[in-house]
Amino acid sequence: MSNVYFLYNLRGEFGPETISRILFGEWLVPVCAPALLDRVRHSLSGCELIHPSHDSLDWRRWLEGVVRAAEAALNGGKIFDTLEQASMAAVSGYGFAIADLLLNRQAIADGLLALPFGEAVATGDSYYFARPEPTPYGRLIDALHHHFQKHVPAAFHPSICLVNQPLS
Repeated sequence: MSNVYFLYNLRGEFGPETISRILFGEWLVPVCAPALLDRVRHSLSGCELIHPSHDSLDWRRWLEGVVRAAEAALNGGKIFDTLEQASMAAVSGYGFAIADLLLNRQAIADGLLALPFGEAVATGDSYYFARPEPTPYGRLIDALHHHFQKHVPAAFHPSICLVNQPLS
């Protein structure tokens, strides 16, 4: 059994013997390699989309949240199993991925990824720090959680418009 978990979920409910605390909420944004910025020009129409899942849920959430649902064809494109894989494909210049803003903050700051649009959409899902209960390591784990909480970025770049979206 593990002592600490990093989990992703809507409500942070992971069972009766698990204590969870939110680390940060998910905010989705399209990302691409900086060299691809000129291809997008205010519309995703005709752009190669990179999907982090087979159901295109994250792209649909973002497109609906920013009222661009008719702008992009969600069928086709490259399909991966995780947001991280999709982001790495975008870094490599394979197209436009939908990604979590905070998880990709460093790649954006380092110029590996660019933001073709200025809107981030809240999904209602979050990332959690969780631990089993009871545990003999409660104080140590709580100190570790506090350390992570101190280092979660509290603010977004001022050019990003945050769009709240109803839960899907």
